[in-house]
Amino acid sequence: MLFVAAALGFPALTVYGADMLRLYRRRKRRQLELNSRVSLGAVAALIATIAIASIVAVAAPTDAGVAALTYMAIFGWLTGLGLAQLYKIVPFLTWLECYAPILGRVPTPRVQDLVDERKAMRWFILFFAAVAVATLALLAQQPTVFRLAAFCQLIATLCLILEFARARRLAHVSIIVQLPGGAVRPNLFLPHMPTRRSP
Repeated sequence: MLFVAAALGFPALTVYGADMLRLYRRRKRRQLELNSRVSLGAVAALIATIAIASIVAVAAPTDAGVAALTYMAIFGWLTGLGLAQLYKIVPFLTWLECYAPILGRVPTPRVQDLVDERKAMRWFILFFAAVAVATLALLAQQPTVFRLAAFCQLIATLCLILEFARARRLAHVSIIVQLPGGAVRPNLFLPHMPTRRSP
């Protein structure tokens, strides 16, 4: 059944990839945003997950193989994709909360102005590199290397969380256009709730 699923899955992934390539070529803005570029790392992790699953299925399943498969699937694919999309979602929702009420009346920053892509890219690279090293360490049964890689992955994740917080605090926005009249400074976690006006 696994081979049947793979035989159906690989053509489906090929068609999906071709469709994504076609959509990219039709884009008016050729430069991909960071969340889209980083998502390619998550897709690479998914491909690696499928490759490891095939190896585990063909060979005799071992604890090391199953652990590596699980680690790559959970952290490389799912967590990596989640972090990549949060890098777009957090600033976009912050932008809507802060600047949507005054849109069209005063100059406002772009969504991209709420983040520092160059700095965040370093942490994404560290994250995916750490996941790859940790997965290989599990396969090679090297616990010390695995712990070091997992620690680097933790550092990268915490630094990305800090970047999300900086986006919420408008830390990267120029002070000139940071809070024009009518803009709402967003809370760190919860959005502002509308207050009831007294009659």
